[in-house]
Formats: sequence, structure tokens, C-alpha cells
Amino acid sequence: MPYDPYAGALPATTPLSKKYGREIINYFSDSPLNRLSFLRPETPFLRSCLPCARFLPLNNLLPLTSSPSRLAFVSYTELAPLLDSLDLYKTTDEEWIAEYDSVDPRYRGASVVFLGLDGGKEKKGLYTRSLREHRETAGILAQAKSLIDWNARNQFCAACGSKTISVQAGTKRVCPPTDKASPEPRPSCLSRTGIHNIAVYPSVIMAIINHTGDKILLGRQSRWPPGFYSTLAGFLEPGESLDSAVRRETWEESGVRVGRVIVHSSQPWPYPANIMIGCIGEAVKGGEEINLGYEKELEDAKWWGMEEVRRALGSADWRAIGSGGERKEVEEEGKGTEEEIKLRLPGGEAIAHQLISAVVEGYYMEKELKEEAKI
Repeated sequence: MPYDPYAGALPATTPLSKKYGREIINYFSDSPLNRLSFLRPETPFLRSCLPCARFLPLNNLLPLTSSPSRLAFVSYTELAPLLDSLDLYKTTDEEWIAEYDSVDPRYRGASVVFLGLDGGKEKKGLYTRSLREHRETAGILAQAKSLIDWNARNQFCAACGSKTISVQAGTKRVCPPTDKASPEPRPSCLSRTGIHNIAVYPSVIMAIINHTGDKILLGRQSRWPPGFYSTLAGFLEPGESLDSAVRRETWEESGVRVGRVIVHSSQPWPYPANIMIGCIGEAVKGGEEINLGYEKELEDAKWWGMEEVRRALGSADWRAIGSGGERKEVEEEGKGTEEEIKLRLPGGEAIAHQLISAVVEGYYMEKELKEEAKI
């Protein structure tokens, strides 16, 4: 079943929807959890949650499964031997920091993070390969993977190199000022004036149209399957606006110069902790010539006609490209072989698909067209 970005969205009749178009809920964005971030420092509350909590164990970011395709949530009782050895939430964060002992196994145990409350909704599990059936639980998995990955990557302080410890239910880390295992005082550290907040890496992903609005710019990398193209994308740099990032990345990758930029929607991407900010941009007249010689990241980029792209959207497959961009061999019944398909596009679970759809179907121009009709 194709992914529906409007399922669960706010009604199209709200004032903002009437003015700017319908809400888009991208894949990985629809978690049902109330994160209750203001309660993360409250260890009595966290402790009270443990007996009734459900846990999703991850090993090297791979989730526990109850079958080859289903994730397994386990109870506190099943994990009690491990969790009890960690003395979870028995002290305040302040006491946990003050008592830091680098040889104490409690400080070297597995990472446990609090994701939120699910409001009592029962979930039997979620699929690893057919997640389009489980959009809400996919959001839970995205949050869990990003938090566990961040804790694993930040075991040491970036300022002084000393060991850090997890606080606030696994969503922040601190560099303790003392270590009971060492008679020597820990070095001074500028990070102790605050805490290490979890890092989210913003990137822009953009559908670029030509100045006449009848073609869209798509590119491909050499490691992708034959005929597979997608929108361009790149990371934001310090001191850079979204608009500037779209213009810079488009020019660096393709040589095309972009003028007007609008924001369409966003999507968490837990590989490991990105937030993809979807934009639509217009190339400037006289700036549409493609030149791949600057950054040399793309194998090819070209302007595609809207009708050809519209046809390709009907056979788009989200599995054609893996999370790391690696090639995935995919052939589905009724969709033809790779040789028969001239243009292949990302499936509905990818924000690239939603951006391409918005351009091809003219959704982003609805307000403009309505305004012109009034004149």
C-alpha cells in the first residue's frame, strides 16, 4: 500500500492549510509518544515508570526481533537482571554526577533512554521491512536509534577528553568534575558550565524547478541502481540559512543557480540523527546549465519533464536505495526490470518523493494560482 503523507494530518480546512496547503506528515515523523521532556530530570517519575514500561533492546543499533520481520518489545521483568544492576533512577542527576566513579560498573553499563508515554495505546510490535504499515512505531524506532547512537558516540568530552556520563533519561551527557576512582582532580573543563545536548544534524533536500516551471532537476550517484534519480541534498553549514544552503548545495552539486526558495516539510532521518528539511526552489533564468565539475559528487544530473516524472512516481520504490545510499536490487511484479524503467524515483516513505510530488502535481503553486484567478 502506498505511503499516504496526509493520513492523520490536520484538516485541509484550517486557516493555515487554506493559505499554504495541506499538512504533510513524512515517514518517521508520526510518533505517538508524548516525550515529556520537562520530566526527564525527575528521577522519582522515571523510577515509577519502570515496572510498566516496554523496552526495545538494540544491539549495535539493530533492534531485537521476534521474527525475521517483527521487532520485539520486552517487559521490565524480562530485563530486570540487567536494569537492576544499573540502579536506574535511584538517585537524582545531581547525586549521580557527584558520586561518579569510573570503575563502578553502573557507570559503564548499557545505555537506557526514556522515549515518552504512549497514552496507553497497545502495540504488538513493528516490522523492519514493511514499516509503511506501521508509521507510528517507525517514529518510535527513529527516536530510539538516534538517542542510543548519540550516547555511544559521545562517551568522552569534546572539550577535555574526559569520560562523560548520561543524565536526564539518556537525552543529555555531562563531564563530571570529580572521579572517586582517582586521587587526582579532573582537569578543568569549559563544558561544565553547561551540559552536552543531543546533536541533530540538519540537512536540506530540495526539488528544483526551472524558471518556466515545466521541468525538475534530479541527480544520481554512481552507487545507485541504474536509472535511479532523486532530489539534491546537503548539510547546512554554520551561519547559513536554509535558503542559502539550498542555493549553495544546488550550485556545488549541479552548477544550477537558484533564486526563490520555500520550505515544504521536514523528516527525521535516523542514520544516525539527521533532520531533513524539504524545500522547493526555482532556478534563475540563464542559470540552468548543468555543470558537474565543482563538487563532483553526482554521476549525473538532468532536467526531467514533469509528465515523465509523473509516470515514474507511479512505480517508485522506497527500497531501491539503502539508508547509507548503497545499491539495492529491487524488482517488483508489474513494475518491469531495471532495463525497462528509464527513470526510477524514491518511494513515498522518502521526503524526496513528497517534494517531487508537490512539484509535479503543482501543490506548491495552489496559492499562487488561486490569487491569479482572483485578479
